[in-house]
Amino acid sequence: MKLCLFTNIFAKAPLEDAIRAAAKNRFAAVELLVGWGANHLEHNTTEARVREIKRMTADAGLAVACIYTSLGSRAYLGADPPSNRAEFDTLRSFCEKCKVLGCDLVRVGCGGLQAAAAGDDAAGRSADWLRGASEAAAPFGVRVVVEIHFGQMVETAPQAAEMAARVGRGNFGIIFDPGNMFIVGADYGEAAVKRLGKHLFHVHVKDIKRGGFAASPLVAYGGHHFRGEFLGEGDVDYRIALRAVARAGYAGYLSCECMKKDDPWETARREAEALRRLLAEIAETRQK
Repeated sequence: MKLCLFTNIFAKAPLEDAIRAAAKNRFAAVELLVGWGANHLEHNTTEARVREIKRMTADAGLAVACIYTSLGSRAYLGADPPSNRAEFDTLRSFCEKCKVLGCDLVRVGCGGLQAAAAGDDAAGRSADWLRGASEAAAPFGVRVVVEIHFGQMVETAPQAAEMAARVGRGNFGIIFDPGNMFIVGADYGEAAVKRLGKHLFHVHVKDIKRGGFAASPLVAYGGHHFRGEFLGEGDVDYRIALRAVARAGYAGYLSCECMKKDDPWETARREAEALRRLLAEIAETRQK
């Protein structure tokens, strides 16, 4: 498995800083954040800038593992509304950027839990949109992924596997995110990874702590408050999660998404060191 730095950690800094930090801390790749005020990559980023990003990452010895977009936030309305169909064109623009960047993965959404208000078949309509997105990306050789995420229609491994079965396209898969799964109280161990099976395309790594810090939580969910922590200092047992993905034969990227990022350079350093220690421990345990 290979280390990746999600540029959300540097959302308030130039992309150049994220690339330098990734190289300095010997990450293998970066995951590019779209939106959220980061200005790292947008659908209207010029071709010249995209080629510049490719040059910078290549010079730093980095791959681009994934482009993280917010497309599909209203997927539960289906593929027919004009605004949703228009997002397929935006997705194609990101797929064109993937060709330049050497990337084959684009993250999209599938709609939030408010989708229940849209009717009983919201999951079916989301699958319709995701199928359309997958078909739009396929000619570019790009895979489409949905993240297991609290507050979204796909919060657990069984929900993710069911959505993948509904979509029914080989280039559609799932981002396994134990931190998000911890927030909703879902299993993120071996049974969850087995449930995802061939649909496991990418992994996010962020530690989370549950506790009484209502003043400034990352999120309030299910009557609890949660905040981001450095890897190894929260409540998520990544030994269980990463041992499970290792046993499943996953050889892709582990994308560090730490939500504790007041000093992004320090966060990048600490996450890389902690993840390497954890992987070494898991490897040693497997050899015994």
